[in-house]
Amino acid sequence: MQNSEKHFNNLIVQLKYTFNNNIEVYVFYLRIRGGIMRFFLLFKKVILVCIILSAIEDVVIAQNIKGLSSIEFYNNYRNLLSDSNVIIIDGRTEAMFSSERLKNAVNIDADSDKLGLLLKQYKNYQTMIIYCTTIRRTIKIIETLSDFYCGKIIYINDGIAGWKRNGLPIDTG
Repeated sequence: MQNSEKHFNNLIVQLKYTFNNNIEVYVFYLRIRGGIMRFFLLFKKVILVCIILSAIEDVVIAQNIKGLSSIEFYNNYRNLLSDSNVIIIDGRTEAMFSSERLKNAVNIDADSDKLGLLLKQYKNYQTMIIYCTTIRRTIKIIETLSDFYCGKIIYINDGIAGWKRNGLPIDTG
């Protein structure tokens, strides 16, 4: 049997393992107004399977998302800017988008109350390229997409600011 103990403010968690290599016992002590309450929870190895599946799911999701600098993207993936299976999403405001944008980009303001609905109309594209000014709005879009999108996401981690700084081509007007 193994023991480990961790202390978190008023919560002490003590874990005990084994018992016929089949059952794990978790013992929690919770201090409440000077008294101690004990909770015993028994779990079979199914818990371990759930943890493993959760870790695998995180890896799969991470494999579908790729962050690149503007120069890396342009040097290696610029052909995607005119690929019909790819949607390019500019997450900035409409005013920012109308003054300058990447070739073939569509505008979906990441701060819109209808962000999820707006993004869902593009869910059948194999690949999404996402950018904003720097990265704040891009993260918001990626978080929203994680609820329903299963394709590949490439985001430009230095945004259109990095794109311009590197002298890469921009559509204007």
